[in-house]
Amino acid sequence: MERLMPTSLVLGVTETTSYEAQVAGLGMGEKLLLFTDGISEAFNVDQQEYGESRLEGFLRTHSTLSQADLIQQLTADVLGFCGDARPTDDMTLMSIVRRG
Repeated sequence: MERLMPTSLVLGVTETTSYEAQVAGLGMGEKLLLFTDGISEAFNVDQQEYGESRLEGFLRTHSTLSQADLIQQLTADVLGFCGDARPTDDMTLMSIVRRG
């Protein structure tokens, strides 16, 4: 079974911020989805956050989609969740798949 784990990474906060380099690999057929906090921190009119749990559920349910369809449908899901409360932050997504 494919493991999906949303992870947050803050980049460029200050010049004095230090980062630890790590190496990770993708096995054949594994996927990696990178996203900005505009996805997980999108709010609806009731001030409810889309959240990482909802994001993880979406990814589990839609894990067989192509990269383009995944990004399109995830964006639509977040905007649908927000309803009339349009997001105030950018929503950037990048999908990577290792093919053999």
